[in-house]
Amino acid sequence: MKRSPQYTQGYRAATKHAVEWLHQRAREMNDGHAKRILDSAAFSFGQSRAADKRAAGHPAPLPVADDNAGDREGS
Repeated sequence: MKRSPQYTQGYRAATKHAVEWLHQRAREMNDGHAKRILDSAAFSFGQSRAADKRAAGHPAPLPVADDNAGDREGS
């Protein structure tokens, strides 16, 4: 079933907001373990969204080239 563009935009915005909210709460924490849990949850949430996109037929993002890769060779 094809979703409307408004639904897709709303879903994407809500997912982005949820990930940002988790990261914000992690920055406010004093406990390192709690920070790691919230950051891990945000990462997992983003990964599940990426998997949903791939399952829907959207291509995976291209990897970013590391311009400094040659500087590290032979070091």
